Amino acid sequence: MIALTYPSWLNFVICFAAALVWGNNYYWMKIANCRSEKVARKSFIAQGNLAEIASRFQCFLEFHELDDGAKIRILVKQVLESAAEYGIKIHHIDTGIMQELIHICSAEQSLTVRSFRPVIESCLAPAFSEASADPQGESVRLSGTLDEPRLLWA
Repeated sequence: MIALTYPSWLNFVICFAAALVWGNNYYWMKIANCRSEKVARKSFIAQGNLAEIASRFQCFLEFHELDDGAKIRILVKQVLESAAEYGIKIHHIDTGIMQELIHICSAEQSLTVRSFRPVIESCLAPAFSEASADPQGESVRLSGTLDEPRLLWA
């Protein structure tokens, strides 16, 4: 008979599955905190996992925090993509408006790069919408401030 009382096969399967999941989660959390594969494998073995299993993992991914230059390149790319959604091709972004965007997006490190897009949309969507309604050239220069962005046609 299958029941949740101890000991039973159902109870054993549930406990075994929980142990597998818990062990796997512990392993990946350890990997995230380790700086080398050797340390990660030793940690995995120290928790009671078989060395044969730990040695089967050929590589581990290590993620580094984005530097400021990478974040700025992502921000520029997202500004260009946002404008492209309105049918606008930006050929130049003035330093002043870019500095304001960088300041808003990096305030106290509170935003991730995925959060840049809504900030860009909230600041620049009205200007993009207005410019796309009355195109006067092939590409634009983004200038002004975030309070009053201007798109100057080339």
